Amino acid sequence: MKKTLVFSLALALVLSVTTAAFAFTAPTVGSFAYNMYNILVVNILQGAIGMVAGILCLCFGAYMIVQGKLFGAVPALLAGIIVFEAPNMATVFGLTL
Repeated sequence: MKKTLVFSLALALVLSVTTAAFAFTAPTVGSFAYNMYNILVVNILQGAIGMVAGILCLCFGAYMIVQGKLFGAVPALLAGIIVFEAPNMATVFGLTL
């Protein structure tokens, strides 16, 4: 019990002291890695390939739920949501990707 309390207080202290937040903005034309960002995020994830992949993942997850296989459905549904939200995640998570 005491170790858990000490760990919780130490974690709270560390989290309360953090001041810098790392953010990532989408690269502008001519900057480093703009072409890679443009191809991966804009053309693939926001394009037809990303839309089809997200819909297929969601449909497969729904199919697995109907069969009652939740351990197969949850990862498929999460993958579909991640594919749809990947462009937002690329800028929100920034340096942690």
